[in-house]
Amino acid sequence: MARKNYQGSWALCSIALSLNLAFLAALPSRAQVSSPLSGPQILARVTFEPPTRERLNDSAGGASRQGGFCPQDGMVEGPSLMPILPDSKEGLTVSERPTLFVYVPETKAENGYFILKDQTEEYYYQTQVSIPQEGGIVRLTLPENAPALEIGTTYQWSFVVACEPPVRADSPRVEGWLQRVEPTAKLNSYEGVDSIEAATSYGAEGIWYDAVSTLADLRRSQPQTYNQEWVDFLSSVGLENVANEPILEP
Repeated sequence: MARKNYQGSWALCSIALSLNLAFLAALPSRAQVSSPLSGPQILARVTFEPPTRERLNDSAGGASRQGGFCPQDGMVEGPSLMPILPDSKEGLTVSERPTLFVYVPETKAENGYFILKDQTEEYYYQTQVSIPQEGGIVRLTLPENAPALEIGTTYQWSFVVACEPPVRADSPRVEGWLQRVEPTAKLNSYEGVDSIEAATSYGAEGIWYDAVSTLADLRRSQPQTYNQEWVDFLSSVGLENVANEPILEP
């Protein structure tokens, strides 16, 4: 009697095992399963392709005076004042009022000045900017009351740190150049959109300022997903020493 029960139990186990194997075989492979917790996937690395044309301005530079530090700050470790730009210190934008970025080291200075000039060296826009003293990347956006940039015009912008008021001729200063261009139909579809696809398209078409500002917005809204993309993008143009610095709102 015991032998018959043993045989029956073995038969039932065999049937259950066969059913489990059949069920597992019907499931999609691990590669096909997507986790709802995995978050958005970055499909392509954002890279910058400089425009294949003459430079915006042959005199483009970007060296900061006094080594980029205020005298009263003493010996400051780390990078000095610098624009968030490629080595050419120039870039394109499709925006009427673009956003620019400057790395400002830790300082006791409280204010800086953002200045924009047109090709005639006339002041196009200027404003005083409060400087967060902990140091980091400062965001500079032309406000709605600033004149819209004209397509095809090259502008020179400057950021000066007011170590002591008033600003002196030898105050730490960096410069950059920008030019607004007509967007392609593809880029026009990304107006007002912060997405990795938009950043990728801007970078591929050499639109520096819009690529950087889009990545900065993505990094701020989803740091765990896009921080490395931001770091890689800045590192690709030689800005790896400030790529991990926080973005500060003036």
